[in-house]
Amino acid sequence: MAFSARQTEPSILPLTNQGAQIRVHTKTGFSVLSRRHLCRLLSSLIAALCVLGPATANAQAAPNVLSLSTMTESYGVIREQRLVDGLAPAPESPIDDFVAALFVDSTSRVRFDLGKVHRIEVIQLLSIDDSIVVEVSEDGEAFERVELTAVAQAEPMTVYLAESLNLRLRYLQVEVSEWRSRGAVGEILAFEVAPDSLPVEVEVRTPPTYKEAAQQIIESERLVSRIMFGLALVAIALLLWAQASTGRRQTVLCLVLVIVAAAGWLRLGTLRVDGTWIHAWDLMHYQIGAKYFQELGYRDLYRCAAEWEQQRGRGVLVDRAKIRDLDDNQLYPGSWANTPAGACRAEFSEERWQTFGADLDGIRRLFNFRRLHQALRDHGYNATPPQTLVLETLVGSLEAKPRTLLALSLLDVAAIGGAIGCLWWAFGPVVGATAALLIGFGDPWGFSWTGGSVGRFFWLLVLCAGVALLAKRRWISGSALVTVSGLLRLFPLALLAGPVLWAVHAWRRQKDQQQHDKNTDPGERRIAITLVASITVTLLVGLLLPAITYGPDVYSSFLDNSRIHATVPPSNHMGFGALASTGFEGSALADGAAPWRGIAWLLVLGGSFVWLAWALRRPREPWEALVMSAPLLFASIPLSSYDYVWMAILAPLAVRSKTRLLTLLGFVALTNVLPEIVAEGKTFYLIASAGVLVVLAVFCIERSSAAAD
Repeated sequence: MAFSARQTEPSILPLTNQGAQIRVHTKTGFSVLSRRHLCRLLSSLIAALCVLGPATANAQAAPNVLSLSTMTESYGVIREQRLVDGLAPAPESPIDDFVAALFVDSTSRVRFDLGKVHRIEVIQLLSIDDSIVVEVSEDGEAFERVELTAVAQAEPMTVYLAESLNLRLRYLQVEVSEWRSRGAVGEILAFEVAPDSLPVEVEVRTPPTYKEAAQQIIESERLVSRIMFGLALVAIALLLWAQASTGRRQTVLCLVLVIVAAAGWLRLGTLRVDGTWIHAWDLMHYQIGAKYFQELGYRDLYRCAAEWEQQRGRGVLVDRAKIRDLDDNQLYPGSWANTPAGACRAEFSEERWQTFGADLDGIRRLFNFRRLHQALRDHGYNATPPQTLVLETLVGSLEAKPRTLLALSLLDVAAIGGAIGCLWWAFGPVVGATAALLIGFGDPWGFSWTGGSVGRFFWLLVLCAGVALLAKRRWISGSALVTVSGLLRLFPLALLAGPVLWAVHAWRRQKDQQQHDKNTDPGERRIAITLVASITVTLLVGLLLPAITYGPDVYSSFLDNSRIHATVPPSNHMGFGALASTGFEGSALADGAAPWRGIAWLLVLGGSFVWLAWALRRPREPWEALVMSAPLLFASIPLSSYDYVWMAILAPLAVRSKTRLLTLLGFVALTNVLPEIVAEGKTFYLIASAGVLVVLAVFCIERSSAAAD
């Protein structure tokens, strides 16, 4: 999602004080949130060209050396990255501006390390008043204040300037000298060579108010959803054409569909609410939660994050927020973190505590439309112990820096591409394109949920690879990978019911045949033994490794955490359990739920199992048995909406029948316009659950392709 941009022509505003004038470009209604990274990229490119190219007679001949420095300390400052982003608040804009850094009290400060000693000629500061001061140091120990003079003003900001300094410095610090109930800085600049024109131009932007931003988001999302719906219908038509084609034409059409699906997954480039790629909210859970799991476990992420924020002078923001106690899943005022009951209980070494805080700060600076403190009301870190082991191995030695997090997020993109590629390899281009369209155009599992995070799609790659290998009759590796997928995300274990039941039926068929003909080839029996043995060994090894790493209590902690988490399920839960528990807090079997809801859940679960056992009496492939376990999965476990991307494995069966194919992709297309029809979020996911139920019912009942099945 992104804000619509209503732009006017750039204008020149005279900012006068002491006869000085500064030119600033303004753009009203411009979406800062959706274009921040583009602007930063362009400003960095301009700075690089200025460094490498010849000097020119304009205000950008010399780069701001602070934009290339490292921020080594930030205490009591919000959005400190805005100090050197090349943007400043527009005249008469509010202090709590998206493009300004906020200093919360008299102890707030930010320190930059330029990497080596520089000789600085000019320092320019755009701040709320002269209570914000600049100090410099050559060794990082002794700091001296730079005398700044007010040269221009545009409420609420004032431009302060110091020129002809000839200062040798490596460290520069911005801090509060006298607290006056508010503190904000729009930009800090330092130049080795004095620009020809002073003060230096700073691009000024006026972001929308919160109300305007919300309305723009709604309008933008409606437009994107309508385009997505239309594009999905066109893609379905192209898929039918590809299905009727052969050879190169079919391959080309399917490749085009995969590209279209990629555009759909990215919401046509709008991504999410703040228009950013990196999902800071999710990374705060899955990067921090995994890297420091041995200290935090499942219960202390929010407590320790709140304590770090308090130590860094941002406790007032925690106090204003809500924080969830992961011991009982209840929300408390942020001030609860200041009490003994809400204190951080994790046992960090001093070094680990500092790296924890540095990583938390790195992710905090990536929050844009929302703040880290708002994430403390979410539902905690909930990865399985095996997934935690994988993630900790991946991120354990990496710092939470933007480039690192970007690279990690691209691994998920590779995982999605790999999942589609595996199905393409095993079943052909039409199946690959079908899976791509399902992943790309399904709103409940779109990019805004888990895109731009780390390790959120590994399980999907492993699951699709397992299905593909089973289709290629690679029994050991295929069944092992499906089991690994279940270890990573838990719910895919329900899909193993199909291969296990297939093995039981295969054993019985082989036994019956041998009673009539002792020369019968025992091939199916060998396959059945191989599948069950592979699943069993993989389960044992996959469960043993985390127990060795984290201790045998890790599974009881995980199960206890899951039980607590289920007492207040998120509003985006889908599945029959979500349908059965509508109107009630908790799952279908939770205390206080109507008895018939639990009975209905058990009947549907039992019916799904009976149907699967009955359907597998006929000879089928093990991979088919796995995919046919989908109704059992739907009935057994309520899942977050983004987990329903597992439906990609329905593609091989869907392409066998146009009825199945159109039902599946028609439902996926409709999910893009349902939010416009259904305003309330929970109702949308209940309707989406009903849609999945219809899709699975069609898969179970439709017999037009019985011969192929």
